[in-house]
This record gives sequence, C-alpha cells and structure tokens, in this order.
Amino acid sequence: MTKKVIFFLLVLLIFPLQAQEQRPNFQFYGALRNDFYFNSRLNEQAVAGLFHMLPRPVVLDENGNDENAVPEAEMLAVLSRVGVHITGQELFGAAVSARIEADFVGAGATYFFFRIRHAYTQLTWENSEFLLGQAWHPLFEGVIPAMVSPNTGSPFQPFNRSPQLRYTRWLNDNLRVTANAVYQMQHTSYGPHGISPIYHKRAMFPELFLGIEHQTQHWRSGGGIGTKTIKPNPNASLTSFNATAYVGYTNGKFLLRARTVLGQNLSDKLMANGYGVSRFDPIRGELEYTNFNVFTSWINVAYGTTWQVGAFAGYLQNLGTTRDLAPTAHGNFTVYGRGYHNHLLANRIYRALAFVSYNLPSLTFGLEYNFTIAQYGEVLRNGQTANNHWADNHRIVAVAIYHF
Repeated sequence: MTKKVIFFLLVLLIFPLQAQEQRPNFQFYGALRNDFYFNSRLNEQAVAGLFHMLPRPVVLDENGNDENAVPEAEMLAVLSRVGVHITGQELFGAAVSARIEADFVGAGATYFFFRIRHAYTQLTWENSEFLLGQAWHPLFEGVIPAMVSPNTGSPFQPFNRSPQLRYTRWLNDNLRVTANAVYQMQHTSYGPHGISPIYHKRAMFPELFLGIEHQTQHWRSGGGIGTKTIKPNPNASLTSFNATAYVGYTNGKFLLRARTVLGQNLSDKLMANGYGVSRFDPIRGELEYTNFNVFTSWINVAYGTTWQVGAFAGYLQNLGTTRDLAPTAHGNFTVYGRGYHNHLLANRIYRALAFVSYNLPSLTFGLEYNFTIAQYGEVLRNGQTANNHWADNHRIVAVAIYHF
C-alpha cells in the first residue's frame, strides 16, 4: 500500500514538471490599418473597394453615357488584424507551432465581422515540415510584390488563403519540395449558383499542388504545377491545370521579383479567368464545360528601407477556351468567372504602378498610383473576343499602419 502511495505521489510530481516543460509560448501581434483610395471609374473589386482587380467595361446607357464611368472614394479600417503565434511544444520529435489570425472583413451587411485569415498547426522536424489548417495557397507563395496596396498584384498575382494539408521536405540547405492538398472556403469558384464552395465540395477531391524552391543568400526561385476539379453541375465535372514559375533577388536595399502563371479556371485565385459551357442537351439535361486558358506575368522592383520607392508592371492575356463554347438559344455563350460582365470578357489587361512608403519600426505611411487598362470584347465560340474596346482606371491609394 505504501509503495502505491509513493508511486502515485511521484506521478503527481512528474506530470506537472512535464506539463511545465511543454507550456506553450504566446506571441501576440497585429496591425491597425487605415486605407484610403480613389478610383476614376467603377471596378471589379472586393472588400468595399480596398481590394482592386480591374476596371469594368464600357457599357452605354440609352443616352450614350458610360454606366461605369463613375469615380469613387472611400476610407476604411477593416483590414486591421490581430493574431497569435504559439510555440514551445514538441510532438513526435517535432517542434509544434500554431497560428491564428483574423481581420474585420467578414461577410455581412457591414464590414465589422471577424474573419479568419490564418488558422493552422505546424510540425517541424530537422528536414521536413507538416502544416494542417488555413494558410496561404501555394500559388501565392514564393515571391510577393512589394507595394502599398493590399491586393499584392491581383489579378496578375494569384491571391488565396485556403484550408490545406502541406508537406515540405528539404533536400539540402537550399532546395525544398512541397506537396499540398487544398480545399475551398473563403476564396471559391464561380458557377450557376454564383460564387460558392459547393462546386468544389461536389468533386470530393482536393486541389493538388506540387512545388519546388531553391533559395540562397540573394536569390529565391521556384515553381510548381497544380490541378483542380469542380462540379458546376452534380452530373458534370471540370478539371483544370496550372503552372507557375518565379524568381526573386534581394541585395541590401534593392529587391527584384517576378512571376509568370499559365493556368485554367483561376477565378478562386482572384484572377480574371474562368470557364464556360461547351455542350448542352436540353432534352437529356446534359452539360459539359471547358476551361478558359490564361497567361499572366509581372515584375516588381523596389529600393530602400526607411524610405522605400518601387514600381510594378503586370500583363494578363486570355488564351481562349480548350474546346469551343456552345451557344445558347439567344446566340450568346454561358461563361462563369472573373473579368466577365454583360457578355463582355476581359481579353487583355495591363498595369503600371508606382509607390513610396515611409517605414518606422511601428509605423508605416504609404502612397501609391495605379493605372490599369483592360481590353474587353464580345465572346467568340473559341473563347477569344471580337469588337474590342479599352477601359482604364486611375487609382490612388494612401495607407497608415501601426504595427504591434
């Protein structure tokens, strides 16, 4: 009996010591951010206009006036965010960390709802890493443009955070490979019922991405390929593919970054792209879909630390559809995706952007000018456009950020 009591007391003493060794560390961080913007016309955008993508096409009313030639301005603080980074635990020989981060861009009648940005757990071994939860999409990572705007180069640069499983393996000190299985939540596909994750849910299979990256003191380069399947209709699916390559160079105060993307149905990455109906049998109710193909490329340079100046140039080209589109009874085509308005499709987009920022340890002030011009046209059977016209937008952005 005495031995059992002593054993029990030892257990009570040892467990708290182990728990103390495993006690997590919490690091709180965040930013109070205020953004002001001015647009010379209406745009395809999100977050009440803070996240800018491209100008809307010229649409004439009965009096011959362009309905989208309407300037607008706004100031909002909803991109302010808070987060917690948790470290200090071990499991299966791996260092365990976790992150949860939120801002105020939740959907609703007003923009005052908490929204999850990141929520993941990460296990890190000597030569490998496993991530489980919501984090940046692999098409976004690698190199990201330096600028003032929160859109980080959309629609030329993919932008997406999604729930995922990610495995990373370091082959040596400079080279790593990653494998991702990704599902949709906030950034979702277009379809017959609007923007919704239901099309990806019906497919019951995650988006897959395989990437490789090489990094040295000054250079970072990499790329990857991915595939995704959705079901716009319960009886019809569509599989799309994408590929990306990127490079970045940093030396002192100077940085140079560039990326190119060749892909299909990338509207869930906030890019001007999508898919359309290629076959419709009204008697049997059968549908088939085809991808729109797109090519994008951008380059970004910046110089400075306390004072930083930089520029960004982007290009997007619609490459048409994989198969011919099927006309409706009215002679139009059914298209789902971004950059499509009133049977007009964004065929080509250019952007030139310049910025300056003043960066202190806890404060950032920034000013940016953005000129974006988009060529729109009527959709043809092969996914190209005809009777094209141009629509442009002059955008000014000013930000003030307090970091903590």
